[in-house]
Amino acid sequence: MRPIVIARDLTKTFPLHHHRVLSLKERVMNAVRGRTGSDESFVALNHISFEVAEGESVALVGRNGSGKSTLLKTIAGIHHATGGKLLVRTGKRIATMIELGVGFHPDLSGRENVHLNAAIHGLTREQIEEIYPRVVAYAELEPFMDNALKTYSSGMVMRLGFAVSINLDPDLFLLDEIFAVGDEAFQQKCLKSMHEFQERGRTMFFVSHSAEAVRQMCERAIVLEHGRIRFDGDVLNGIREYRRVLTMAPLAIDAAPAPIASLAADAEHSLHRRIAGYKWEEAGGRHLEFLREHGLRPSDRVLDVGCGPLRTGVKLMQYLEPDHYVGVDSDASMIEAGVRVEAPLAGVDPSRGQYFIGNATDLAAVEGEFDVIWVNGLVQDLPHEQTALVLASALRRLAPGGRLFVAYFEAPEFLAVDPIERPGPCFSYFDRTPRHFDFATLARYLAAAGGCAERIGEWGDPHGQMMLVATRALEKH
Repeated sequence: MRPIVIARDLTKTFPLHHHRVLSLKERVMNAVRGRTGSDESFVALNHISFEVAEGESVALVGRNGSGKSTLLKTIAGIHHATGGKLLVRTGKRIATMIELGVGFHPDLSGRENVHLNAAIHGLTREQIEEIYPRVVAYAELEPFMDNALKTYSSGMVMRLGFAVSINLDPDLFLLDEIFAVGDEAFQQKCLKSMHEFQERGRTMFFVSHSAEAVRQMCERAIVLEHGRIRFDGDVLNGIREYRRVLTMAPLAIDAAPAPIASLAADAEHSLHRRIAGYKWEEAGGRHLEFLREHGLRPSDRVLDVGCGPLRTGVKLMQYLEPDHYVGVDSDASMIEAGVRVEAPLAGVDPSRGQYFIGNATDLAAVEGEFDVIWVNGLVQDLPHEQTALVLASALRRLAPGGRLFVAYFEAPEFLAVDPIERPGPCFSYFDRTPRHFDFATLARYLAAAGGCAERIGEWGDPHGQMMLVATRALEKH
């Protein structure tokens, strides 16, 4: 199939106005002083290139602000490229649903807006009169067509906009979050129409934060991040890549530490220490000692999964070379407590490490491979299915010869339903946190992911956890 849209090194920037000029006097004074009114620009699209063939359905996915809507508006001709080229095949009718109400006038009636919107898209009066009954029937808004659009709800505006667009029978359809409003029945109606549109060999760009809608509508996904293409390929792998973008974000270190006396007081009565457990200093020291006993070297790269407020992290950063420690936790406030309180209190520069906030069930967004992966105090908070995903994801991040250490509350058998008492005193459970596991179950999870587990057992943990070590199965034999 021949291409309908071609982007070559496409760039779009917008000026950032820091000195907004409101009067003629200000304009004159700024001109005398050499002040332009804007000394910075925002790069919305950053040298992106792709081709889309006729008949393709392409999902544009990414975080808010990644450039999705800007790309759609550039294809639609609402924006013009700052650099590079964007080519859209001539003679093709383009329908857009990019912003709610775009192409409509709030003071005109629904009937008048249908005529206006269709005329903008190049239809003659006769053609408009021909499609008008179909638009009204599709939108299910016949009693309201002579009312001003400003009296419509957002869902009614979406209905009317989609009804016009789909009845234009476009060659290229650009849709941006059309399912953010409207009832479920009408959304299903839209999905059915879009499937019929695809079956006729038409082309579609579809922006949505709904992975399910993307999976249903598209066979290709372009994942955008900070105006660049992060991924361009099949839709299922595109959804996975988008989830990695969502679930793993780096934590910036941008604040100077408070005075030591203040930090000590914050730590002594802190919520993060109570959550992480008692014997703070003893536990962190034992973790480092254990890893050194098992061959940890300063040159090793270590991934601390479930790093929390850096109880182990501050010890590791003191021992490892700079940038060889990476911590991951789903709770941003816990990592921030480690970075802003615990690391400075221990005399450790937190910039010696890197930190990611996200779900440990998918660690693919953390760059590089690791000689040691440390999972301590995490699986006790997870149900079995998530534990299996964490272990599988961690195995994939091991460097050749690397080892995965997992601390866990052990049960004597798989279905140990009675609470088991631990040091503290505290209890672990099968069906709620803190959970306990039997070694055989964890070993099966690791084996299913291509790993080989060995039980270490007691290792001097003050909380009474057991330990296992896993490697990739092929390296074990």
